[in-house]
Amino acid sequence: DARLAFVREQRGTMDQAVAARRAELLLALRNERAGDAAIVFEQALDAALAEGLAGDSWPKAKAASGDTSATSSDKITTAPTEAPSVAISNPERPVLALLDEARRLAGPDTVAQYFGAPPTVVSGDLAARPAQEREKKRMTGLRETLAKIERLRADVLRGAGQSEAAWKAFAEIKRWEAEPANKQSLAIEQTLLEQSGLFGLALDALNNRLKEDTASKALLTQRAALYDKLGWTSAAELERLRLARFEQQKKLVDKM
Repeated sequence: DARLAFVREQRGTMDQAVAARRAELLLALRNERAGDAAIVFEQALDAALAEGLAGDSWPKAKAASGDTSATSSDKITTAPTEAPSVAISNPERPVLALLDEARRLAGPDTVAQYFGAPPTVVSGDLAARPAQEREKKRMTGLRETLAKIERLRADVLRGAGQSEAAWKAFAEIKRWEAEPANKQSLAIEQTLLEQSGLFGLALDALNNRLKEDTASKALLTQRAALYDKLGWTSAAELERLRLARFEQQKKLVDKM
């Protein structure tokens, strides 16, 4: 759907005209597709970002045309956000309510049953194959939506300072992820571990993230900070020295 793609692409836009158009489209989609879990999830994510409850693994603001003060990025690299010490007005409740609605619409029991015992494909039944493929695509989409719902739920609860509930939501993510070591899940796990004071395990999660992005300056900076928290001063200094050398080499390459 081109309209939903536009809503996702322009999330956090700083262009007022585009933001107004995006809000209009999201409302129209909700009215037209009241039973679509993906639409409700977009509303939940908007609400979480507006309240500052979604961490840095979610897409950020896009710059308006000609404005370089804000950029959009789907990269999951920024340092973990500290959880608030006190929840003042429970801003997470409307977000969690939307996530609950999205989960209900996604039909978790039906999705779990489908992937637990998918329909048998008869090799000679060519007429039934297109319908089976469409159903598989639909169920895969719902499974991905359920994973995103639980990632956001874990992150919102973390942002609201509800650590125990956040860990429960994080455990639920594994139920829906088709493949292990999802980049965003690793980022959320690292943040949860660090906020729980489990710096060694947080370092393990960060190192897993670095396997996919070995030259990430932001992730290497986070690793140096974790070395500091673990009391590994020499390792932290060495990491920062590597970063400085990397930056120098990059500047030389850019001049060539």
